[in-house]
Amino acid sequence: MPGVIPLIAQAIWYWNDILFSAIRLRRGTKLPPGYMGLPFLGETLTFLLYFKILRRPDDFINSKKRRYGDGVGMFRSHLFGSPTIITCAPGSNKFILQNCKDFHIRWPVPELIGLKSVVNVEGKQHERLRRFIINAVNQRNSLQKIAAAVQPPIVAALHSWAEKGIINALQEIKKEENIEMKKNMKGDYITMEEISKLKYTANVIEETIRMANVSPMVHRVATKDIYYKGLIPLLAQAIWYWNDILFSAIHLWRGTKLPPGYMGLPFFGETLTFLLYFKILRRPDDFIISKKRRYGDGVGMFRSHLFGSPTIITCAPGSNKFILQNCKDFHIRWPVPELIGLKSVVNVEGKQHERLRSFIINAVNQPNSLQKIAAAVQPPIVAALHSWAEKGIINALQETKKVTFENICKMFVSMDPQPLTESIDKRKLTKIFKEELAKRKLIHKKNEISSDESCDIMDGLMRLKDEEGKQLGDDEVVDNIVSLVLAGYVSTSLAIMWALYFISKSPHVFQKLKSPAKSGAFQGFGGGPRICAGNMLARLQLSVMLHHLSLKYK
Repeated sequence: MPGVIPLIAQAIWYWNDILFSAIRLRRGTKLPPGYMGLPFLGETLTFLLYFKILRRPDDFINSKKRRYGDGVGMFRSHLFGSPTIITCAPGSNKFILQNCKDFHIRWPVPELIGLKSVVNVEGKQHERLRRFIINAVNQRNSLQKIAAAVQPPIVAALHSWAEKGIINALQEIKKEENIEMKKNMKGDYITMEEISKLKYTANVIEETIRMANVSPMVHRVATKDIYYKGLIPLLAQAIWYWNDILFSAIHLWRGTKLPPGYMGLPFFGETLTFLLYFKILRRPDDFIISKKRRYGDGVGMFRSHLFGSPTIITCAPGSNKFILQNCKDFHIRWPVPELIGLKSVVNVEGKQHERLRSFIINAVNQPNSLQKIAAAVQPPIVAALHSWAEKGIINALQETKKVTFENICKMFVSMDPQPLTESIDKRKLTKIFKEELAKRKLIHKKNEISSDESCDIMDGLMRLKDEEGKQLGDDEVVDNIVSLVLAGYVSTSLAIMWALYFISKSPHVFQKLKSPAKSGAFQGFGGGPRICAGNMLARLQLSVMLHHLSLKYK
């Protein structure tokens, strides 16, 4: 009897691994290295520890790497009740992110963003929304307007910070290009053409986004068995309550192979470990690192089980690119629709996605749009810098949130953001934007505004039509506005905050930024057909902030 207890304990400890390994053994397939945790719980608690408590998500990945090695950059795990594969190599990440056909967005994204958001919809609906967003915020013309609009708040904020205290180490940016540019400036604010010439500042921005890790992970659910470098990165079947033994047996029977990893406990998988790293420890990278340590990088993929589903985690550029560029096989599912909206450009697919994406790109990501945006954002940024300088010591995160949210609200919905700034969430924004949409429809019905006049992104979405001349429904308009506002506000404010932090704390690092980043090694805005449609808008606001900060403040 004394010898039985250790065996039982060991069986419980490796329950998920044994279960899914047996399934894969039957199929003749191989899982990535990793550990799938206890029955039900998996690695969920460890995940939450790193992510929510320690606030060091990178350590979750690093711990995997130390234990299993880099290998293919994939590790098996079990998170939130599902077997999961964690990928952390550029190759495997690229593989997944570019493979939208086989890897879809599922829970929790729809719950967090919205079922009809561009983040969650697929096919033509996603293409339409994404095109709209890119045209609205990521084209040169849109960025010109945004650059002009965001600079006054940024400049004012920088001025306010300067008065609150000392912000260190902007000399490299200043010496490199901004002082010389100021000699040729015709006014107080820079244009989109001038922003495009800030090559050194652009490298600072890319490194800031990389180091800040604003979005530490991307979640995809495969629609079928996908092979990557001899491994199956994600299992498409909705097997919510089985882990390593179960999935290993299934793939053994199929003659296929899973990436290495650990799929955790039945139902829970590695969900608790995942939440531990992401929500408690705040160190999501450690969740991936731990898999790499244990299983090696390999192809940058690991099997796991998260939120009730078998999961493949990819963390290599190659695998990430493969998934992101393969929208046909990789779809967006829960939780994206719930988070962003079912009808958002993030969530829709096919022609609907193409139409929305084209509109967004034309609105914010084209040269003409960027010119107008560059002119519009600078006064608020300049005013914010001035205000910060007068205050002395500031809360960088809160102050950057205010100025970026002000710019986003004015650009997208022409609204004063002050009542919303203190507490922002999807439900509150949805309610407010539904009320705003109802007001605009009433005004349009009374012919107080020309139907051909384009005022802001919301008006553009209201007039957007498909091939049959059908306009977007109210839910589609609201879901896309909510997803655009949340995405533009959160990512930009965090990037600016981290830029200020890294510039202040690590001035010596920026000497390394003169060398461009290795192609494919970093994907700060995702990849493939669903790459962030407004990425130029985020870069533009950060460029404006760094430009004025480096020239006028210490």
